[in-house]
Amino acid sequence: MADILVVDDELDMIMMLKAALERQGHSVITASNGVEALGVLQERDVHLVVTDMHMPELDGFDLIPAVLEQFPGQRILAMSGVGQWEPKDNLNVARDLGAVCCVEKPFNLDDFYGCVEELVG
Repeated sequence: MADILVVDDELDMIMMLKAALERQGHSVITASNGVEALGVLQERDVHLVVTDMHMPELDGFDLIPAVLEQFPGQRILAMSGVGQWEPKDNLNVARDLGAVCCVEKPFNLDDFYGCVEELVG
């Protein structure tokens, strides 16, 4: 299946997504912020980057354009929950920055799987 990089500063979310994606047959690499994610991408190719929008050090608002600049054509799925802005506002910005699919936290895993399959299927 696909190699997927999951980027989120919430360990519970990372562990849940890692387990869920591995059950679907995917290989999962994790990072807790955008700086770590860019380091991973320098070392290996992935089919999909799944990123939260609000994280310390380098958030999704900065990570998405950095990834697309350094790795043109990289597929990105953005996630956002309640934060400074409404999740829908965050995800609209994520789409404008280049995320192909967006999900609002908390999300139904079937909806999440649908996005993943759309992007790596």
